[in-house]
Amino acid sequence: MSPGHTGSGGEYQLLNGWKDIAAFFGKDERTVKRWEKLRGMPVQRMPGTKGTVFADRHALAAWLNMRGTQPGLDVRVLPRVHSGLNGARPSGEVHEPSMAARDLYLEGTYLWQKRTRASLTEAVAVLEKAVGLDPDYAQAHTALAVAHKLAGEYGATTQKLGYIRALDAVERAIALDPALDQAQTALANIEFFWLLQYDRALRRFEHARRLNPNSALTRHWFAEALLFAGYPREALAEIDQAQHLDPQSRSIISAKAYILFALGQMDTSEQMLLKLASNEPDYQMAYKGLAYLCLARGDGARYLEFLGRLESLHPSKAAREIIEAGRKGLSAGARTGMAEAMLSAARRHAETGEVPAYSLAHLFALNNDASGAAAHLQLALERYEGDVFDFIIDPAFRQVRTTPQFLKRVTQIGLPLVA
Repeated sequence: MSPGHTGSGGEYQLLNGWKDIAAFFGKDERTVKRWEKLRGMPVQRMPGTKGTVFADRHALAAWLNMRGTQPGLDVRVLPRVHSGLNGARPSGEVHEPSMAARDLYLEGTYLWQKRTRASLTEAVAVLEKAVGLDPDYAQAHTALAVAHKLAGEYGATTQKLGYIRALDAVERAIALDPALDQAQTALANIEFFWLLQYDRALRRFEHARRLNPNSALTRHWFAEALLFAGYPREALAEIDQAQHLDPQSRSIISAKAYILFALGQMDTSEQMLLKLASNEPDYQMAYKGLAYLCLARGDGARYLEFLGRLESLHPSKAAREIIEAGRKGLSAGARTGMAEAMLSAARRHAETGEVPAYSLAHLFALNNDASGAAAHLQLALERYEGDVFDFIIDPAFRQVRTTPQFLKRVTQIGLPLVA
């Protein structure tokens, strides 16, 4: 979408030029230019032009919310996620979608539940057809929001683009039906993991759960938010309910294994993840969880083995070289040698962008470099990388997580602090 283009809802997705950006904030152009220079306000420049800027309105809202409301800002700059908490269903008859739109909705829901890059790409296409056929179909807009969010998480698109499109779709769903529990759930997930509005997101999850206590998606995503907010026992209660409601969901099983890992129940977590990896060999979350678990146990060889399996699902020359360097380092100098060798290999690829910022943060943490870990964690957040919250459970961060310099940096960028 080019700068200045409007979506079907009539609102700008991108703001074109300093005048529009300033109007978005209710400020003058000089002020917003100063914010870009001194406060890191996210704007972009058109290639091949001089001074022509544009900015995504959701990214500006997220930047604002990450830093707290600035004095004197017009409240209209906040995103439209403040609607829908009262759960009041619009007056009038319940909308009945067309049979064709319903069939597309059901197909798209099946596809996003598979959670692979290919299935999520297809789910987005199918659900866009559904809402195109029936623009008043709130459930289809909600499913589209979920598909966009997961597409970013699983690498079918960028994390940033996934969240932007998910927010747009879920806003449409809530405008059509504020009492739709899955729409409130999708919005709560966006508030927690993208807009960094933790308390608001947890309240919205509770609201969605009241709307429908039997929604597996709500229980599942609420559990993940509770885990990363520092409430693993409460997270376990929610994920148990989610698994009861949807025992076949591999994402719920992996989430439960991660929660059990955070609670120190490592044997049970390992058994679940090994079984999941055996039954679902194409599912990346099982291998990542097993890598974390082996690292926590000090088993460098198996840690590297599961990283290798993860890489085989999404081949990367840089990742292969980092893993191979780790094997050589482990052979020569145990865990310390492994950590140093992996970081050295990763640095050679860092400038090309082949190594995610979170992976570098993980390796700096593995080398007990709190400053490097925090700096790359911030970079991962700025790049909208989906793994950024993992530092809360990632055993590589065990030593650096409580150091003053790490805590200070994490507080400044707005990530949650969990002991």
